[in-house]
Amino acid sequence: MIINKLFIFKILFYFSIFFIVFINAIQIFDPILVQHGFRQTQTALSAYYIFQDGFKLAYETPNFGEPWSVPMEFPIYQIIVAWLTKFSNLSLTANGKIISLFFGIFSCVPIYFSLAKLKIDKASIYLCLFLVLSAPTYIYWSGTFMIETTAFFLTCCFILYFVKIFLGDWKTINFLLLGIFLSLALLQKITTAVPPLLFFSIILFFQAIKKNYFFEQKSYLIKLSLCILIPLFIGLSWVLYSDFLKELNPVGNGMTSYALSEFNYGTLSHRLSAQLWAGSIMEGTVIPNSGILLGFVSVIFLIFKEKNYFRKNFVISNCILFILPFLIFTWLHISHKYYQVANLAFWAVASGVSTVFMFEFFKIKKVYFFSLIFFLFASNYSFFMHKYYFHPKSQLNESHYRTLDLGNFINEMTPQDQPIVVYGYEAGSQLAFYSKRKALSVTDLATGEEVVTNPEKFFSSLPSTFVLCPFIYKDKEIDYYNSRKIEILIKENFNVVEQNFLDCKIFFTKN
Repeated sequence: MIINKLFIFKILFYFSIFFIVFINAIQIFDPILVQHGFRQTQTALSAYYIFQDGFKLAYETPNFGEPWSVPMEFPIYQIIVAWLTKFSNLSLTANGKIISLFFGIFSCVPIYFSLAKLKIDKASIYLCLFLVLSAPTYIYWSGTFMIETTAFFLTCCFILYFVKIFLGDWKTINFLLLGIFLSLALLQKITTAVPPLLFFSIILFFQAIKKNYFFEQKSYLIKLSLCILIPLFIGLSWVLYSDFLKELNPVGNGMTSYALSEFNYGTLSHRLSAQLWAGSIMEGTVIPNSGILLGFVSVIFLIFKEKNYFRKNFVISNCILFILPFLIFTWLHISHKYYQVANLAFWAVASGVSTVFMFEFFKIKKVYFFSLIFFLFASNYSFFMHKYYFHPKSQLNESHYRTLDLGNFINEMTPQDQPIVVYGYEAGSQLAFYSKRKALSVTDLATGEEVVTNPEKFFSSLPSTFVLCPFIYKDKEIDYYNSRKIEILIKENFNVVEQNFLDCKIFFTKN
């Protein structure tokens, strides 16, 4: 009996949409504190002040003292969330998760049309889309308050127009839309957009050489150059502008692109490390997101056995697009699990196409076909439940509840127009967001002492409150700030009322 692969893979795809919506819908009102809560609340803090005060180019993320504008990405996602919040009855955090999930799911649209343009068969396309939406990494981060899926959607859109142009569809509208989506992708998250931009630019450059476009198609080259160079200019201009604003802030000047270059790119030893290859790539991405090693084995099998050079080169290209971000932004990918949202889809596409090829090559019988498909299905969702849904890092714990209670307490007890100083959250925005207070979250002992002895350097009006909490890292309490010394300095320099709140000490300043 002939197996209708297209029908089966469509069913898998539609189920993956149902599951990603269902599992994130039941968590939509949960606090945004687990799994990189520092980054979720930082994004939410920017969206909150855009919602409160309207958009401005120097938008505020008030967690590092004054001036309050310490911009990272251009806030496309935050603007959409703030706009939706104005017109809905849902909370800002719920709307943030909805927008993230929306872009996560709708990234399948440009992926589908890109693969269709490249004449990938429909059965393979639907298996690829299933592998994207069933990937544990993608399921989880699509439901968080993050920019990741928005950046990925915009990147997939500009890739679609790269594909159209590569295939000879040189309508002016394609160049224009390539430029627009590339600009938006670079502004939203430059680390997501740069690796595919670099790869496709090289592909189009060698195509131009091979087909002699430099002499025979000069208008094409002018259009292509403009729709790449103008977005690059826009993206780099934003980086320079945001760096300028960060340098005005005594804490933010350590967050410029230059200051963070080693953290962003990592070192050669990081690129050669088992931490990258065995950890982030294999254990963190390949194994849990493509049926343990089924996807990996299928990709290797296709590369060695496929005689169709187009399909072989297509799979190799997707493998390069998957690996390239790890090699460019190495330490970011090692230290932040959500960065793989930017590139795991390329692995999903490579493994999806390869899996279908392997099925066809061996002419797998019906019973084995269904067994392997069930294994693929069960594996991805089992990894999601194990690594995310039931994982302790995905559960609210005592420190998270402390943040919520403490945030409400500070919100009730302090004036809205005066900032607070926070010890114990490093650079995290958790308490700033949940207290709805502009803050300086202390990142080191030197700053912690100076903000007490020289507050005018960080604020135009004196802080209303100093919050000292123990910093919990891997269930251990760490005192980065020499708390006893900070307490003495606060009492020496301010007239304060001291109050204990759970495991934190709060010092309210008096005029």
